[in-house]
Amino acid sequence: LFRSELPLDRISGWVDEVDPEHWLVNGRPAAEALRTWSLAEVEVPVVEVSVVHGRPKQVLMHLVHEITAGLGHALGTPTDRIRVLVTQIDADLWGVGGLPYSAVRAEEMANRARAGR
Repeated sequence: LFRSELPLDRISGWVDEVDPEHWLVNGRPAAEALRTWSLAEVEVPVVEVSVVHGRPKQVLMHLVHEITAGLGHALGTPTDRIRVLVTQIDADLWGVGGLPYSAVRAEEMANRARAGR
C-alpha cells in the first residue's frame, strides 16, 4: 500500500510528554488517578501526523493502523488506548524554505523526469 518516494531525511518527528498534572482521567488530574491506577491503565498516547493532501483514503487508513500497531508494540500499550490524528494540508499552504510545497514538489518531479527517474 505504501509507495514511499520520500527521502527519510525529509521526515521529522518529535515527542511531547505531558506532565500528569496537565491532563485528566475521569475528570480529575492524571497525577491523582495514578495514585490508584498504573500508567498503562490511564495513559492515552496521541499521535498527530501532518501530510500533504492527495493520498488515497485507504493509504491513510493503513498509516493509522501501522502507527497504532507500532506504538502499541513499542510502548506495550493496548492499541485501543492509542489515538492517531491525520491532518491533510493543502500543498499551497505548506511552506518549505519559504516556498509553497506545491512549487517545491513540481520542481522535484521535473528534476526527476530530466534525470530519467
